[in-house]
Amino acid sequence: MHWLERWQSLAARIEGLLSAVNFIAQTMQSHSIFAPDTQTALRSEADSLQIEMRRLYEDEAANMPEAAATALGELVANPISFFVQGGSESTALQSLSPLFVFRARFSYLIRDSEAEARNATELAFEHLSRLIAVSPDVRAAWKLAFGENEVACEKLGSVHLLSHGIWAFKVQGGGAATDLVYNEPLLPSNATLQRSSKAMVLTEWKRILSDGGVARAAEQARAQASDYSSGVLGHLELKRTRYIVLVGERKRQAPDDVVHDGVTYRHVWIAVDPETPSVAARSRERERSK
Repeated sequence: MHWLERWQSLAARIEGLLSAVNFIAQTMQSHSIFAPDTQTALRSEADSLQIEMRRLYEDEAANMPEAAATALGELVANPISFFVQGGSESTALQSLSPLFVFRARFSYLIRDSEAEARNATELAFEHLSRLIAVSPDVRAAWKLAFGENEVACEKLGSVHLLSHGIWAFKVQGGGAATDLVYNEPLLPSNATLQRSSKAMVLTEWKRILSDGGVARAAEQARAQASDYSSGVLGHLELKRTRYIVLVGERKRQAPDDVVHDGVTYRHVWIAVDPETPSVAARSRERERSK
């Protein structure tokens, strides 16, 4: 289970605890004393929540945004003590309030940081497709790379992605992250990587030489991408989306996304010699008239 899913489960439990305390407080207008069994149940849930958050921190801190990991580490180091002095419901609320404040703070710190990275990556690929379509020089470079081999395509593509702040990498050598240009291992300690990238994105590039090879190439690329152990490159890494980049001669529809073990494998089609819009429109018209 991804750490975000684990947190969402814990956040729901915190919300449930808050609702329970509020409900009890609202139904105790004539008395202000918690029954012993109620105190025990609330204390047990509060303690259990903090145990689970400690486990989350120990297991996943390295995969979280730095500020979120720091906030969770502070909570783990200074656990909240639930107490009910004299059984007072107001004291119970006060003692649990740091937990409720933490939930709001942590949820803000882990707001879907991947959404921005995904959007930037999608823009980079769309920009590349349009650039090939309108620029004779860019199109010539891609046709040359396509005629050469897969590696030439992925190198050219990775440089374009880098111009958008997206550092693309691939899987090689037992699931290690490998730079696409220099074919060297990527490490989270790489200072240039940390300073210059908006996101780290796992990509697998496949050269498609015939229409019949699309499905097989996409399946092979997904299998290669699945060998990677998510989280190795830290908080910059796009963990829930991986890109299968299929490079062909003419423009066509990419296969649908595939979701496996909580990871979305997104397929992107790059045409190195796309028809102009007017030619493509005439081709579609001819097909419809048949």
